[in-house]
Amino acid sequence: ARPKHCSPAPATVCGNEHRVGAGYGVQLHSATQTIIKPSPAGVDAWPDGLLVVNDQPLDTVVAELARYRTGFITVSADVAQLRMTGTLPIDDIDFALLALTDALPVRISKRSGLWIHIEAK
Repeated sequence: ARPKHCSPAPATVCGNEHRVGAGYGVQLHSATQTIIKPSPAGVDAWPDGLLVVNDQPLDTVVAELARYRTGFITVSADVAQLRMTGTLPIDDIDFALLALTDALPVRISKRSGLWIHIEAK
């Protein structure tokens, strides 16, 4: 709801309101500051079960994938900073991890049923 002192017409911006257009997101840093910036590429892919990464370190990508899998996924330090760009399924993490082996010089080793380790080939 809009404050009472604002016009009820939604086309009129009032006070500290910010209009957020298509393709943009809002990032709140405090109760008094709002920054409007373009949305990251692939932000709309998540509801479709996809993770879109753009020039991200492998350990960051794996940390995001690990959120969708039971158990532990570890990454060797010697490959942790390899850069990754691509689209990975979040509804089949084992397949997503296998895709990493095609895109990067890494291999997957299962240490136990719940522990997967990613290391150099």
